[in-house]
Amino acid sequence: MLEKVKTELELEKVKLIRMTKKLKADLQIVKQDLQMTTETKKTLEQEKMNLNSKTDHLIGNLQ
Repeated sequence: MLEKVKTELELEKVKLIRMTKKLKADLQIVKQDLQMTTETKKTLEQEKMNLNSKTDHLIGNLQ
């Protein structure tokens, strides 16, 4: 009886270790995606500012 419980606990331990490793890997992927998203957002904001500046310049030239 005790041996059976011990075996079940060992199997559960292995499953939990495997799950923990997968979750850590998934977390790393999410962090990388977040960093890429943040960098892309900064780039897009910069492009938006540049386009707004060009638009203002063109409007000024038309007036």
